[in-house]
Amino acid sequence: MAFRVTYADWLEHYAPRTKGRNTVNRYCRALNYCGEWLGIQLEKPILECVTLEEFSAIYDTLFSQPNFKSVNDAHGNGDLSAALNRYKEYLAFVEKLGSSTGDEELYTPAWFADQAKDLESLRHEDAVLRHSFEDQFGPETIAHLSGKELLTRMFYSDVENKSNMCYMLEFHPQMREIYGSIAGGSAFKFGLFYHKKNHCWTTGSPAKPQYLSEEEAIKIAETIRNNLLDGAEILDAHTFVSSVQDYELLYEELSHIPIIDNVCGF
Repeated sequence: MAFRVTYADWLEHYAPRTKGRNTVNRYCRALNYCGEWLGIQLEKPILECVTLEEFSAIYDTLFSQPNFKSVNDAHGNGDLSAALNRYKEYLAFVEKLGSSTGDEELYTPAWFADQAKDLESLRHEDAVLRHSFEDQFGPETIAHLSGKELLTRMFYSDVENKSNMCYMLEFHPQMREIYGSIAGGSAFKFGLFYHKKNHCWTTGSPAKPQYLSEEEAIKIAETIRNNLLDGAEILDAHTFVSSVQDYELLYEELSHIPIIDNVCGF
């Protein structure tokens, strides 16, 4: 069965800059009610537009309304313009993959055949990206990290550091494209991060956050790092995995690592 991607699904899981569920709901609401907010009658509901050509006329009409800026500011402080621009990107995504329905069918045999055309270039891109990541965050590298360097190299920190491991996993555009996106939710999924609002290292969960001193954070970082090293050692011992039974055995061994199902194994 084909997997269908709507505008909401695309925003949350496939867009270059994915959005959380609350933002997705606001954007969809803005598209549903923009005609009413602006006091005009649209030819058809925006979410029923399935091509860039038909959407472009509505798009131009909306942005040309004299009250557009005030309405845009009043409803979510820019949600309307953001939702419209993202919808244009969504339709471009749909058309690029050859859809004529507006609900692109992914992961069909035809889709995989089309994607395979770029396999060789993807293999090269994968190799370069993987080697770069291994150089920065491979077992041999992180095993020797300690103290504050361990915190800032692996986890979201209090500086504009876009080269730490967690940032790379969640936001690096090539990482997301080749290996899949883990965007969404909150930074708690990594087990440890620096809370900019509260100005301290934080662990726990959104419902039960635990605020830490730097010394406490380092101890947790060491635990997470050690869990990762244990997992890497197990993976190294399973260099050839080709059956369901192989994967079951691998997971059974990995499951002994504390809370292995979290993103960072903490």
